[in-house]
Amino acid sequence: MQWAKNALEEAGHEARLPTFDGGAKNELELMQQNLELIKWADAIHVFWDGRSIGTLMDIAMAFALDKPIELIHLEPMSVRGFVEQYAGKG
Repeated sequence: MQWAKNALEEAGHEARLPTFDGGAKNELELMQQNLELIKWADAIHVFWDGRSIGTLMDIAMAFALDKPIELIHLEPMSVRGFVEQYAGKG
């Protein structure tokens, strides 16, 4: 995830990684911190494995605040990846 933050900053954007940039002491503080950062941001880059409830909550907050998201899948090998690769062969 740090690589994505670095790439955004190198492109001239200000970026935050709530998990690493914040100092939340518990889950409630983490969600409040994420909400404030989502309000602050112009766009949200979401790293998601398709299972994380916390990330899904962040997506819902972005949706409620009408913020655009970019979804970055965290499953390097998946059935979806196979299908996309196979479909691209033809």
